[in-house]
Amino acid sequence: MRYKAFALFAATIPAVASGQGIRGLPPQVQAEHQSNARECTEMGNKLEIGPDYVLRTDFNGDGKTDYVLDWHALDCVGAASLYGGSAGSPYDIFISSGERYIHSTVIGDDGALVRRGTRSVLRLAEKDGKTHFWGWNGKAFARVN
Repeated sequence: MRYKAFALFAATIPAVASGQGIRGLPPQVQAEHQSNARECTEMGNKLEIGPDYVLRTDFNGDGKTDYVLDWHALDCVGAASLYGGSAGSPYDIFISSGERYIHSTVIGDDGALVRRGTRSVLRLAEKDGKTHFWGWNGKAFARVN
């Protein structure tokens, strides 16, 4: 779906593609990034990528890198609140599954990767005012607290 358009738009967003944290990402993760970037650049604005935009961990314990794209670390200069709002910012999660990735999106603020037991989880402050932990439950990326 979105990732099929990656090759078409990769050449049209060279400033975005030069971001340090996005180099070497798998095609499915790159495609999601390009989609996020287009939302800003198609309005004629400049996208700035913060250092914590791409988080890397292993949520499911398979030894392969899983990825989190933290939209909170994106700034579309000149477009207020493009990548977040009162409910928080999206976090795109990519869990490795063989040769592909399972994509999930969660909403929150102040995301951080932490260890709970032997697994990495994503800690988020959510709209309900509470902190929740998200991780791989064996079938899906879900709340684990």
